[in-house]
Amino acid sequence: MATGRSKRVTVRRGNGNSPVAQPATTVTLTRGSGAIRTLTGRILSITQRTGKLNVDARVEIGGILAEVQEQLDHGEWLSWLDESVPFTQRSAHSYMHLREWAAIHPGLYHKLAPLGPSKVYLLMTLDGQAMRTLLKRKKHRIGDTDKMTTLELMTVRELIMVIAELTGALSEEEASDKLVGQYRRRVRGVLRATAALAEHSELIDREPMEELYIVLLEAAEQLAELFELGE
Repeated sequence: MATGRSKRVTVRRGNGNSPVAQPATTVTLTRGSGAIRTLTGRILSITQRTGKLNVDARVEIGGILAEVQEQLDHGEWLSWLDESVPFTQRSAHSYMHLREWAAIHPGLYHKLAPLGPSKVYLLMTLDGQAMRTLLKRKKHRIGDTDKMTTLELMTVRELIMVIAELTGALSEEEASDKLVGQYRRRVRGVLRATAALAEHSELIDREPMEELYIVLLEAAEQLAELFELGE
């Protein structure tokens, strides 16, 4: 974390070769603000260059975000995310998580990245055995239909069915029910844990709760992206 006297700097959205398209944003940063401005510019350049972010762009941004986070304290980090980048805190943590996974599994990353973000987010949750089984097959049967297709050509919904079948579901309906049921049980567990935390809220610091809150929002955003919810 950077330390020392804070100063106020202006971060402008836009690249260095074109007029600024949006108003300047003001962020209070530490004495490492010169580096922060440079990293912010790199992120803005990537988002402007690529439009809808592909997997490579998200991983690249995730690495830059990790650099920024190392230089700011927790409050500065959250403020910087809110004021300086064109995506939410939830997306930022999703990109960072994707980047960490890519760094741990570079071979899988290069194989799977061309499939697109939605499929990669699903596949990166698989354990080693399920992943090996999935990649070993050139084509996959979709549910209890006669359709056979590749990872590249199947839809996200079809991939969800294929993944569910790898875990033991037998039909399209069973695959869907099993995935949703597993998720529902985990959400109920989170709700029970939240109730337990509420009983002792006066003993718990705000900062770790903010981090948990961001993780939950990240999960909600991934659901919204996968199933086009709330549009």
